[in-house]
Amino acid sequence: MFFTMKAIILFALFALAAAEIEYYVADDTLDINEIVSEVSRMKSFVDCYLDREPCFEPAATYKLLIPEALATKCERCTDKLKHLARGFLEALKAVLPEEYRAFRLKYDPEDRYFDDFEKAMEAY
Repeated sequence: MFFTMKAIILFALFALAAAEIEYYVADDTLDINEIVSEVSRMKSFVDCYLDREPCFEPAATYKLLIPEALATKCERCTDKLKHLARGFLEALKAVLPEEYRAFRLKYDPEDRYFDDFEKAMEAY
């Protein structure tokens, strides 16, 4: 019995270690200031996210991450990805407010996650 209990505890510890958060694999080397300084480039990202145009890399990869990132306040994002998300959304809201509203409506139609997501990104 003692051996079995030790085995169970050991297994549980290994399972906990294996359950460590896996981070998203995405290009986080973009210069967000460069992207948002060109409205046409920023708009091409938005058009991808809103299914208006075909997606190119890295926008295609980011698009796949958006739903889970919003719902989890980007818990699997690196600090660099959080910085990119914050910079992009702040610029989108300021420069293309209609696109910001459309983006928000598409990815959070019930308005459950977006405010908390943006608040979590403020530190980045």
